[in-house]
Amino acid sequence: MINKFYNNKIALLLMSLFLSLLLFVYVKAEQYNENPISFFQNVSEATTETIYNVPVYIDGNVDNYYISGLPDSVSVSLSGPKNVIDQTLEANDFKVVTEDLTDLGEGSYYIQLQMENLPESVSYEISPSSVNISIDTVQTTEMPVQVDIANSDAVADGYSITDITTNTSTVTLTGATSDINSVSQVYTSVTIPDNLSEDYTTTATVITENADGDILNINTDPTEVEVTVSVDADAAVVPIELNVTNEQDDYTYKTTILDGPNASLSGDYDVINAVDSVTATVDVANITETTTIDAPIEVPTGVEAVSPTTVRVQVVPTTSTSNSSSATSSSSSASSVSSSSASATSSSAAASSASSASSSVIESSQSSSTSSDATSEASSTSETSVGVDDTENTNFTGIDREVQADEINNDASTDQSDGSSSVNVFNGILAFFASFF
Repeated sequence: MINKFYNNKIALLLMSLFLSLLLFVYVKAEQYNENPISFFQNVSEATTETIYNVPVYIDGNVDNYYISGLPDSVSVSLSGPKNVIDQTLEANDFKVVTEDLTDLGEGSYYIQLQMENLPESVSYEISPSSVNISIDTVQTTEMPVQVDIANSDAVADGYSITDITTNTSTVTLTGATSDINSVSQVYTSVTIPDNLSEDYTTTATVITENADGDILNINTDPTEVEVTVSVDADAAVVPIELNVTNEQDDYTYKTTILDGPNASLSGDYDVINAVDSVTATVDVANITETTTIDAPIEVPTGVEAVSPTTVRVQVVPTTSTSNSSSATSSSSSASSVSSSSASATSSSAAASSASSASSSVIESSQSSSTSSDATSEASSTSETSVGVDDTENTNFTGIDREVQADEINNDASTDQSDGSSSVNVFNGILAFFASFF
C-alpha cells in the first residue's frame, strides 16, 4: 500500500503542496503575533508605541527673544495600525513643536505642544503636553572661564600644581538679559586622579552661576572646554655664584648681582634637592668701564629648568696701572720730604758753625778791651778794638747770609766760606797785638 503511494507521482505532488502551504501559514502567523486570521483577512492589528527623548522645536519667529522653561525633549505615545506605526517610525519625519510664538512678546505663557507629520490613522499623546515658558529679550556676551580643581590636594608628595590652562580662555553666553546680568562666575570643575605626578588633561562642562550659587539657564558656546593641569616637582631654591671669565691683565673686576641672589630649580625631586648652587658666567672681555650685563645661568646636570635663566650683574673694572702710578707718586713725595729735611739739617749745621766762630771772636775782643784799661794808649786801642769788633760782627752777619746762599748754590757757598775764614783769622791777630798796647 505504502509502496503504491510512493509510486504515485500525483499523490506526492499534492502532499508537497500541502506541506508548503502549511509552512507558509506558520511563518506569517509568527509575523502577525501568531494570529493567522489577520493574515487571511488582510487587516492590521491596532497597537501603541512609546518613543522617548523626542526633541521639541519652536514654531514662530523669535530670533530676538530668549525662551526659557521649554524642555529639550519629551516622550510621545503613538497609537494606530501596527503596520502604519512601523512605517512612521521607519520614516522618522515626525516632530514635536510648540504653538506659534511669533505674536507673543516678553512675559510668561502657558503653551501647548503638538505633533507634526503624522498619518491621520495614528493618534498621539505628548508628555508633558503643555509647559509654562518665559520670553525675554536675548543677550549675548563673552566671559572668561575659570577652572576649579575639586581635589587639588590629590597631587603626589613632593609635587605641586604649577599651571592650569584651557583650550579657550573665554566662552560665549547667550540667554535672557536678566540671567546674563546676574552671572557671577563662569567656571568648570575638574577632579584630578589621586597621587598625580604628571600633567593631566580632561574635558569638563562649562557652568554659569549667580551670586547665590544657583546654576543659570544660559547657553554656552562651547559647552565643554579642554583643561590641562600641569604638575611639577617642588622647586628647590639655591644661591647664585658668579664665574668671571676673559679677564684682562691690566684690570681687576668687582662684580655685584643686582637681581635676587637665588634661583629656583625644577625637575626630579631628588636631583634638584642635591644641587647646592648654580653658576652665572660673567664675560668681562672688552669691559673697561662700569657696565651692567645679563649673565646666563648654567643649568646643572639632570635639572629640567632654572628660573631665572639670566641675572643682571654690575661689573666695575679697575686698572692695575693707575694703582702703580699712585704708589710711585707716594714714593716720590717721601723722597722730596727726605731731601728737604736733609737740606734743613745742613743749614742748621752751617748756622751753628757760624755762631761758634762769632762767639770766639767776641771773646778775643773782650780780652783786649780788659788789658787796655792800664794805659792811656790802651783807651785809644780799645776804641780801635771796638771798631774791629763791629767790623767782625758785620762780617759774621755776612757769613750767615753766605750760609743761606749755600743752600741755593753749593759752589758759591764754598768760596764765600773760605773768604770768611780768612777774615776771622786776620781779625784775631789784630786783637792779639792790640792787647800789648
